[in-house]
Amino acid sequence: MPKQKTTKTEAVEAAPAAYAGADAMPSMTFLLDWNAEIMRFYMSRFQKIGMLPWRLQSCRTPDEFNDLQADFQRQLTEDYKKEAARLSRLTGASAHSAETDADADYAATLLKAQEDAAAIIEEAKEQAESIVEEARKRAKEFAETSEAASKKSA
Repeated sequence: MPKQKTTKTEAVEAAPAAYAGADAMPSMTFLLDWNAEIMRFYMSRFQKIGMLPWRLQSCRTPDEFNDLQADFQRQLTEDYKKEAARLSRLTGASAHSAETDADADYAATLLKAQEDAAAIIEEAKEQAESIVEEARKRAKEFAETSEAASKKSA
């Protein structure tokens, strides 16, 4: 029975929780994308290098050889420039995603902190009201006790 091809997303989702928790998912996706791009580039360059001996054999004059060498170097430089741009875009997209996630996390954390602060303030208000009520009750009892003691001594 042939094996089904596993997609990048399925591979990340199947990773053990100890290695790829919810916080690790963007990093895992980025690493998979990065490695796939590097492998694509290396394969492309490997194919071009592999074709070089056949192209060299076709040279009949030193000028053809020099042209081939110059063309190969130009193509090499162009390929690396393009790859650097691809990796830069990939990194930039990942950074933007991370910033967006961080902004959302920060906003959620800030909202939670505000809600917690409001709950603490409400609890403190209730405690203060309870303390004031208890103080009034004791003051009233003290006044009554003092008044009763004054009447007894008079």
